[in-house]
Amino acid sequence: MLLVEQEKDILQRASYTNQARVHNGYHYPRSFTTAYRSRVNMPRFVVDWRDAVKKDFTKIYAIARKNSKVTAKQFERFCFEVGAKLVPAPQEYNCLFESRLIEASYLVEEYAFDTSLLARWAWESLKKRRC
Repeated sequence: MLLVEQEKDILQRASYTNQARVHNGYHYPRSFTTAYRSRVNMPRFVVDWRDAVKKDFTKIYAIARKNSKVTAKQFERFCFEVGAKLVPAPQEYNCLFESRLIEASYLVEEYAFDTSLLARWAWESLKKRRC
């Protein structure tokens, strides 16, 4: 077995710098297939990596009023079509956004993961697979 990694350790690039998110499809409103696959596979990731998954924070998606590639209505329809939970954000969160810039904001079901825990598990798993 050969593992090639550019960095000093695994999971130090995209997984680490992109907020270590466990996507549930919301991020891909212009790619139904990617969104649907993310949503369908998220529960498995959460089960397989439960010790590394972080759920204890509020997740909000906001749709820009201008220069967005999707409107709030399109985003709502997209979430319905892929089966992703979507709840309009209550005022306590809406007030965090400038209403002239944001058309709508939503509470969503999405998580993050602890890259150091996941990397440690991956290393242990790789060590066990040595020939």
